[in-house]
Amino acid sequence: MDPPEHQGVEADAAGKIGKWLDQSGNSLHLTAAGGEAQKPSLVQNAWNGLPAVALDGIGNKMLCPLPQKDHASMSVFAVYTAHAEDQVSRIQDGNNRLVSIPTTSKLDSEGGLAMLVNSIDYPNGDVGVVSRKFDPGQQPTFIGLGAMTDNKGQMGNWYFKGQVAEILIYSPALSEAETYRVVSALKARYKF
Repeated sequence: MDPPEHQGVEADAAGKIGKWLDQSGNSLHLTAAGGEAQKPSLVQNAWNGLPAVALDGIGNKMLCPLPQKDHASMSVFAVYTAHAEDQVSRIQDGNNRLVSIPTTSKLDSEGGLAMLVNSIDYPNGDVGVVSRKFDPGQQPTFIGLGAMTDNKGQMGNWYFKGQVAEILIYSPALSEAETYRVVSALKARYKF
């Protein structure tokens, strides 16, 4: 499993991102939820000369509905950094989520797939990985970037502040060897 090259961010002249296009060919595009205030910003040179999406921790959020299919398991990879000084209270409350994938009947905090962000000193980045098997009948319904989501795709009150260069979602989940290969390739690309 080799991760794809970073592409697909649609930004306006002010650098505000309306859509982050899925590069897998599955058309799982992330779209800014809400008006201009909810749109994240494009950073041209985050790590190793490559761009990233910057989320302000106030209201930036993106959302993608998942097609109705049997996602028995998933592996999620994210290249990101968090502004540690702004994340402390959220980490203590356990609600600081970069990527959330709620199931058909539960919030991401109650059994969906969520990528919790630890305190990482900015501007150093990292590759985060979460793998999860889902119970029968609990298929994920949405992907949320930057905010907690419920089973109807509604955003919660907890927002991520930091930068995200890539998100890779595999279903079914990858093996240990495949996971190692993806992480190694991402760390080499971004020089982590």
